[in-house]
Amino acid sequence: MLAWGAAPEGTGATAFMGILGLVLGAALFRWRPGPLWARFLLVAGVPGLIAIPLSLSLVSRGQWIAPLALLPAATVGAWIHALRERRLGVPRRVLAADWAGAEMVGEAREGGLRFDTRALLAKPPRAEVVAMRRAVPEADDPARRFQFGLFSFVAWVVMPVGLFAMGFGMVQQARSGDGDTVPQLLGMSAILSLMLLAAGILMVFTTAGRSRMTRAADLVRLDRFGRANGMRLVPQRGADRSGLRELSRVLVGRLRRPVLLANSVLTSRTGHDGYAQFSGICEVELAVPLPNIWLRARQDRAPVLSAYTAPARSQILSLEGDFDRYFELYCPAGYERDALYLFTPDVMAWLIDDVGGFDVELIDNRMVLRTRGDLVTFDPADWHRLALALGALDARIVQWERWRDDRVAAEDPAARLVRGVEEPRADGTGAGPATGSASGPVVGAGGRRLRRGIGAGLVFALGYGAIYLLLTVLANLR
Repeated sequence: MLAWGAAPEGTGATAFMGILGLVLGAALFRWRPGPLWARFLLVAGVPGLIAIPLSLSLVSRGQWIAPLALLPAATVGAWIHALRERRLGVPRRVLAADWAGAEMVGEAREGGLRFDTRALLAKPPRAEVVAMRRAVPEADDPARRFQFGLFSFVAWVVMPVGLFAMGFGMVQQARSGDGDTVPQLLGMSAILSLMLLAAGILMVFTTAGRSRMTRAADLVRLDRFGRANGMRLVPQRGADRSGLRELSRVLVGRLRRPVLLANSVLTSRTGHDGYAQFSGICEVELAVPLPNIWLRARQDRAPVLSAYTAPARSQILSLEGDFDRYFELYCPAGYERDALYLFTPDVMAWLIDDVGGFDVELIDNRMVLRTRGDLVTFDPADWHRLALALGALDARIVQWERWRDDRVAAEDPAARLVRGVEEPRADGTGAGPATGSASGPVVGAGGRRLRRGIGAGLVFALGYGAIYLLLTVLANLR
């Protein structure tokens, strides 16, 4: 049996079956078939067909428990791979089965924003793939794929084996009863913490990196998808406005308003914008600048450990009703009344219903939707969510563009930037919304950017460093 007093061979057999179950569960989930009924039979049935007969055959030897470790381990392995698929994406054969016959996703109402997603799952013409490969040679770079494959092997095979070996060594040390057991365990704990940190970083970066290695065929799919929906693909990678991030799978065009859709990764070593290392963005161009307001979705409350800065929590504004259960609203000091004007109860209701999975930021003359995972994917479900979010926000943007900063108007009467007041058009034929002032930007200096504070990444780094130092010091005390 698996217990402190168990025989070494029994413990080793149980551990071996557990590792085998993890690998088997992940593999079965990865290669699951398209039909739903077949998925259940494969993922849940195969581990049982292996473990139960093997367990029955070992009853007479008293080792029947070890094979049963395969069952929970396979479940955990499938769950781990499901989490990994959140970054890598669902296999195309599974998506094709789930979305068979579907052509459009998005708002069901007449005139609502919808995306034609057929090109995302269809096989692209070979001639277009060859042309794309010539235009973007790095799309199918074998050296880069080998590099990520090697790092993935280290992260998902070598590191877990090393962690298991270290854990097994700590158990053996604890059972030995030697006089120096406590210092030895403290030192091994310090080493184990380094291994866990390295494994976590490798797993995150290799998984996110592999998900962004777009083949030429995938670029053709995105290009055809973009053209079907009023956008165009920018196949080459490029920097964002801040110069801190690299954008990939970039789609630009007009979805009622000018938009830019992309996946982004922080590449700057000298600066940080406070957001996740890997994220997806949807930038919507507005007619006027607005104060810097950030709505952080509570749906994904995991700390951003890669961010050593973040908006200062003293800028959080609590709103009425259930809104605070779904979002945290950050606004610059002194702009609380403006935030209440922009986020009226009806706007908050729309955000809760249709935009709950996105962070929303108003900055300069842009509205930015952000996700912690990729935004530009081949999963129609992701485009359905984006269409609902953009459709819900479109009507709200019209209201937001009537906002004017009274502070600027008070400082510069010639600007005539008073909330709700419209300026004559240049041709004198009517009135239109004011878009700026000859004397400067619409938003006052205090409202253009949120004040930054300490991020979760800095807290984690300091906390980990303190714990590691403490373990090292205690391990060397005599």
